Amino acid sequence: MKHQFTDLIPLSDLKAILDSFFSTNGIPSEIVNEEGLSLFGSALHDMFTISRKNDDSSNRWYWIEEEGFQSQSANLPIKRFSYSCKLFKYTINIRVGNDDIATLILGPLFHITPGEEVFAQLAQDCGVMNANCLENFHTLPVISEEQTKNYLLLLAQIIQQLAEKGFNELLLRKALTKAQAHQKKLEISQNKLRASIEKRTEELEQVNAALQESEQRFRVALVDTPIMIFIQDLDLRYTWVYNAQYFSEKMIVGKTDAELFSPEVAIRLTTLKNRVIAVGLLTREEVEISVGGQVFIYDMTLDPLYDASGAVIGLTCAAADITKQKQIEDQLRRTLTEIEGLQKISQGLLQKTGLDDVLEIVCVEAMHLTGAGGSAVLLLDKEGALRLTHRAGSPEYDLDCLSVEGSFAGRAIQTGSHVWVNRQGSDQSDESGQWQGFPWTPGLQSMLSVPLKVDEQVIGVLNILDKHGEITEEDIRIISLFADQASIIIEHIRLQRQSEQVAILEERQNLARELHDSVTQALYSVTLYADAARMAFTAKKWHALEQNLQEVRKMAREAMYDMRLLVFELRPLMLEKDGLAVALRSRLSAVEGRTGLKTEVLVEGERRLPIEIEEEIYQIAQEGLNNVIKHAKASEIRIFIKYTTENVTLEVIDDGIGFDPQKEQTNGGVGLIGIGERVKKLGGSLKIETASGNGTRIIVTIPN
Repeated sequence: MKHQFTDLIPLSDLKAILDSFFSTNGIPSEIVNEEGLSLFGSALHDMFTISRKNDDSSNRWYWIEEEGFQSQSANLPIKRFSYSCKLFKYTINIRVGNDDIATLILGPLFHITPGEEVFAQLAQDCGVMNANCLENFHTLPVISEEQTKNYLLLLAQIIQQLAEKGFNELLLRKALTKAQAHQKKLEISQNKLRASIEKRTEELEQVNAALQESEQRFRVALVDTPIMIFIQDLDLRYTWVYNAQYFSEKMIVGKTDAELFSPEVAIRLTTLKNRVIAVGLLTREEVEISVGGQVFIYDMTLDPLYDASGAVIGLTCAAADITKQKQIEDQLRRTLTEIEGLQKISQGLLQKTGLDDVLEIVCVEAMHLTGAGGSAVLLLDKEGALRLTHRAGSPEYDLDCLSVEGSFAGRAIQTGSHVWVNRQGSDQSDESGQWQGFPWTPGLQSMLSVPLKVDEQVIGVLNILDKHGEITEEDIRIISLFADQASIIIEHIRLQRQSEQVAILEERQNLARELHDSVTQALYSVTLYADAARMAFTAKKWHALEQNLQEVRKMAREAMYDMRLLVFELRPLMLEKDGLAVALRSRLSAVEGRTGLKTEVLVEGERRLPIEIEEEIYQIAQEGLNNVIKHAKASEIRIFIKYTTENVTLEVIDDGIGFDPQKEQTNGGVGLIGIGERVKKLGGSLKIETASGNGTRIIVTIPN
């Protein structure tokens, strides 16, 4: 995308540069855009307005481009225009990337001091023979051609540098906008995880605010040309300096880099500058410079300096201090890396992965965040020992079980803070003796143990293994934040497992209670009638024997029906595998069908629902079917399921004796109460159509 000149350099900054240039050298200058419209001109602007009327043949003030004039800088040609071979102006294009965005004009000016007759002739030629015109001609400067080109190149380099800095600022803002947009897309599932992410987002916004403040200061500083500009001769001695920043001009002029900087910095600068002089091409490079114990990063643009004969006599350089910009970019990269790591571990929870999957994410991301060779998670068991739960990298780490007392990981748990042990390089002794007897894996170079805490309660440790070099405060900050998020998710998975185990236990207890209340009682009755039948047989009371055997048969059948009902109280495997309709057909076939009832299941618009919803609807249908078997005395049962985009409707219909709903609610019918509670839990509605002798229709509607 091509940018306008005014998008990159404010006109106020341009005015300050051109006015400063005119006040220093007395040379008029002007910037015009690609359409030839003047953006700003320094003093003698009226002379420029006249000089650019080249296409008007009726105007006698006519400039001629000298086609034989050959001069260029960084592949940009310098053009020269003359009037009457006495008055001159020079132009050069300002370029960003591969696009020309403006033209710099220097002049009009004289190369040779003119006499009064020349002034009079020029005024006569342009048709303005008056005192103001003659006075303007007298104010024009007299400068040699070579000096003019040097001024033109110097001014062009300053404006070029400002344009490129403006272009870089645009790119940086786009990058920040993209980073902010990415940050807004993060989804948080847990309250504590959300709070931590919001805190990190607030820190990122503070970084962005610091960046904006830095940019604003940079803009204000541009008014006084914050770019350091200097010239050096072939011996690389500074001959001229503007805006010396951390030095005074007197400290720099006449000296070389070797006299100003450390040997390492001086060698790097001297090598770069000699290469520019030898190759003869404009070069741009970022250079680190140490001044007074501080490191600064400069964006330097160097160009050879030529004399009138075209020989290289030195170099010019424009250097912009970009240290703060680099620091902010580094901070942004680190912050984005943290957010990406938190995002991945959040996705592990959102996708409902198991504990092993979550621990794998934790270990791998911990390695990425710290640049370590391995990592391991050890969790406290019921006995208070640390057990290795998951590991990534560093295969030599083989401490499967550790005591809290007398171990590095245990010390992290006891203190609630990290423990760093580094055994890289030469053999490091424990002078204080505090680690004596602590277990250590042979071949392991270093280990950082970070406690995993949830609400100030430690649940284990995260070990960072084989991190090269020393640990930094930034490493500790990042991995501690990461460990906090990992702790929340690990504890969430563990609590979820415990909840599932409690649910299974409760289901077993309910099943045992049902067995006792129904099947066990029925089987006990079978044994009583069987004993009575035996005694009737012994006494040869054949009528009593027949009655007791009939009761045995009746109670055994009731026990069988109750057993089938209890089996289907549990979620059948086919519900999760094949869906609601198939599971209900199986139930009708296994229970109601064997009692002689005519059954039918009709489905419209069938589709799968979340298993939790399907299980609740199945239990509602089962409650209704149980009521039919126990109370309705029906001959036919029909189930109708209808799926729409808004909801799913379940109807259980029988042709039995019906009942009085008001009386049933007064008597506290358990089946209807259970159905009502499940429907309420799903946010649905329940409707019962029945009357004594007219059958029953139960209608349940559940929203999507």
